[in-house]
Amino acid sequence: MSENVIALNGGPVPGEPDPFVVEMLERVLAQAKAGEVTGIAFVMWRRDGRWQEDGAGSYSLMQAMGCVEILKDSLKKAYYKSEGEG
Repeated sequence: MSENVIALNGGPVPGEPDPFVVEMLERVLAQAKAGEVTGIAFVMWRRDGRWQEDGAGSYSLMQAMGCVEILKDSLKKAYYKSEGEG
């Protein structure tokens, strides 16, 4: 049935895994297994609309807060670019 559904916004087909999310997680997992990742903090959104934040490993809370600010700036730029304002 899902072969008849087309995601018009470029997102995943409803009910199917998002291949971009899977690829990113696999890439980060490979880096962690290679010992390149010492800590991680993340936010993820679930299909039912809920979100989850978590973290693991060793990282400085001050560095993590700085990275959140960098991420926030990147998200703002992407938002304004998608809205034709940037």
